[in-house]
Amino acid sequence: MIKSTQLLFILLIFYPLNSESSEVSCKNEPKPAYSDCCNRPRLLDNRDFNGCDRIKIYRNQATSVCAEYECFFIKNGLYLNSTIQIEAIQNYISRVAMTDSNRLMETSDWKNILMKSVENCVEKITVSEDVLRELYNEAPFEINPYECDVTFISIMNCIYYDVFVNCPSDAWEKSLACEAWKEFISTCMDDIETFPFINMNKLF
Repeated sequence: MIKSTQLLFILLIFYPLNSESSEVSCKNEPKPAYSDCCNRPRLLDNRDFNGCDRIKIYRNQATSVCAEYECFFIKNGLYLNSTIQIEAIQNYISRVAMTDSNRLMETSDWKNILMKSVENCVEKITVSEDVLRELYNEAPFEINPYECDVTFISIMNCIYYDVFVNCPSDAWEKSLACEAWKEFISTCMDDIETFPFINMNKLF
């Protein structure tokens, strides 16, 4: 099974960015690529994806990844009665983060950042569900909304992005490369039209 942090962004690895914002070009990643900007706790447990891999053979990789996250949300009680469960997501991420980095969680602002990121991202994605489904249904992703709902993977992507740009100062690597990445992610995630094309593979 693909590790969750790899799985989350694998559908973006092979696809070039193709949208643009006013000041930062969302089709050009900052250089050099930088992977150690934020010393954050782990947010997902790979074991919680058990049974979600290879649940069905889809026509492309992007749909397969999307389906694994849809399964993950349902399997772990993060989506019940056709509703995204904000508190359940917060509890899940808090539990995984505390288990992985208990000392880190106790010595910085991580708990508040993680809880707020969940709230912000569930709201941001759910109000833009229809737009995101249309964007992901087109090339290069070609995820048919009748095969998989991109809401789930979009929420998790958003949480990772939001955590990155709000990384506390005591966990942040102060460098020009990291600041460039922070500006890039902060700008491009704000516009729902550019959101699907952010390549975060090198950051996590």
